[in-house]
Amino acid sequence: FPHAGRWPVEQVSWEDAQALLLKLNDRVAGGGFRLPTEAEWEWAARAGGESGEAFSLGTPSTVEQGKPNRLGLFDLAGNVREWCSSRMASYPYVASDGREIMAGSGLRVLRGGTYAEPLDWYDPAARHGERPTRRLPLNGLRPARSIPAGTGSVLNGA
Repeated sequence: FPHAGRWPVEQVSWEDAQALLLKLNDRVAGGGFRLPTEAEWEWAARAGGESGEAFSLGTPSTVEQGKPNRLGLFDLAGNVREWCSSRMASYPYVASDGREIMAGSGLRVLRGGTYAEPLDWYDPAARHGERPTRRLPLNGLRPARSIPAGTGSVLNGA
């Protein structure tokens, strides 16, 4: 498999993602890796105001097949769904309502349409709820990283 390292990670449960992020944070100086909240994921998918390119090949594909969005992010729709830290709860999104508590039961949110779904599921606002223990072929992850306080941000120009 010459391009094995370029395929999206899939068949990952939310719990698997949490375990991976713990290991990653232990190995990388400064850590801060986590799943994005669904609000962060949607903001990134809309590139701060506009949607990126979605593609559909009818099969999973290596990463970076489409064009990046304004933030330089690829494949937010059209490859695999991506786990978010959020519990499935009704809108409006309110981070303080308990949906971002990592412990406890309940469905977790996946975002992004997959290669096997109709194009109308590619809407950045489309949400999917799934049990945190399920490893489905269409479920993957895209880690986010918190910026340590006082180091600035590329998003705010600091």
